[in-house]
Amino acid sequence: MAHATRSAAAVVALLLAVGDIRADGPWVIEPIAMGGDPVPGFPGAFFSPGGVAGLTIDNSGAVAFFGVWGVPPNPQIHGLFYGTPGNVQPVLVQGQPAPGFPGPNQLIQLWPGQIPYVTRSGILSTAPTVAPQPIGVPTNYVGPPGSLALIAYQGGPPPGLA
Repeated sequence: MAHATRSAAAVVALLLAVGDIRADGPWVIEPIAMGGDPVPGFPGAFFSPGGVAGLTIDNSGAVAFFGVWGVPPNPQIHGLFYGTPGNVQPVLVQGQPAPGFPGPNQLIQLWPGQIPYVTRSGILSTAPTVAPQPIGVPTNYVGPPGSLALIAYQGGPPPGLA
């Protein structure tokens, strides 16, 4: 196959995440995504070497993580993914519409260095930056995968007081 080399760092990060959370064992360790693997939902795209980071795991064994890949003309696309081995889905992807954000805005940045948080019951929390250009607006999203809700954004009303 003509795709990037698998990233040992991603495997180590996954093993550490699984090992830390499931210290009471028994451990079942399976890779969920690594550099060089196909990007779920994006045919022909492959995660960049070292492009899987920020792994967190819930009680069901599902993992939330950031992935990075490139597809011309965009050399670096970031996304938040969630799932189990063989069943990973994109949750938020750079350049796609920002759920619940007023106006025709898009997600412009998801930082792989930031860890997406997932509760034991599978509720995600993340903080992408949303356009309008030229200045991005920091936001906070919380909810189950597939139903993330905008709970706060810079310049918006305080949560619960809209």
